Amino acid sequence: MGRWWEIRRSRIGVMILSGMANNWNKKVRRMAVRILVAVGLATVGGCTDPSTVVGFDEADPGAGIRAIQQASGQEDRQSLGKLIEALDSDDPAVRFLAVRALEKRTGQTFGYEHFASRSDREAAMKSWQDWFERTKS
Repeated sequence: MGRWWEIRRSRIGVMILSGMANNWNKKVRRMAVRILVAVGLATVGGCTDPSTVVGFDEADPGAGIRAIQQASGQEDRQSLGKLIEALDSDDPAVRFLAVRALEKRTGQTFGYEHFASRSDREAAMKSWQDWFERTKS
């Protein structure tokens, strides 16, 4: 079945875990997000050269996770903006990694929770965008 089947099987697993990441039970959510992150990092780590710089706009879904990893260790303003944009992702694992990278770089979360409802996430994203505009200098 080859590579296609592996990709299909992993996407089904990610969909199941993504659903679990939105579960009302905090323990289930945490476990699901940890698994999603570990799978994402293992998949990305095994398929790409770690020294290769990837962009947030790559077609490969794993490249977005890799871009977040790389941005968490950078000091430039442009990557901060991309991390803030990633908070609006449909993928809870991407949102989780993005907010943790922002927290690592700024010490802030502005109340953003990757598992929160869309309206709650939008309010926190507005706070991030306002902060980003205020700190422009």
